[in-house]
Amino acid sequence: MKGNMSDDTSVGYAPGPPDGPTCATRSVRGADAPQAHALPLPGATMSQAIERCFRQYATFTGRASRSEYWWTVLFLSLVWLVPTVLFGPGLVIAGVVASQREPGFDDASRLLNAALIVVGLLVVVTVVPSLAILWRRLHDAGFPGALCLLSMIPLIGGITVFVLLLMPSKSAGRRFDRTL
Repeated sequence: MKGNMSDDTSVGYAPGPPDGPTCATRSVRGADAPQAHALPLPGATMSQAIERCFRQYATFTGRASRSEYWWTVLFLSLVWLVPTVLFGPGLVIAGVVASQREPGFDDASRLLNAALIVVGLLVVVTVVPSLAILWRRLHDAGFPGALCLLSMIPLIGGITVFVLLLMPSKSAGRRFDRTL
């Protein structure tokens, strides 16, 4: 971590013990190690971000750095891409066959049920940690996590939340830190 100046450290994280005069100007404290989940981890790698996200599966307190959030979003997008590509065309075909009551209806019905089970399990596994890391990222940017509910407003709400997620870390976010 020492000497690693990612975009997160340049906006105010102090990742560990002071090691020079520049550390005195940093106002937001980051985790000393990837295993320290109480504080955000600036400059997290993809594997660290994913591990931290799922270890804090339903934790809505604390903060998540930009790198933690965006690596997790990339990973979850790739995870969701697989069933979309695999099941999307199959679901369309199954729906057409089922609506026409063709002889292949039983096979189409089985495919549809299998796809729905896989997608349902994926939803159960990913929705809560996705919402939790979104909540913690808003905390790190100095905003209340409940602002993620703005994304329910079509177009304008989603764009607003997206812009808030791009904001740099702020020292005001420390008020959301978990007590150790």
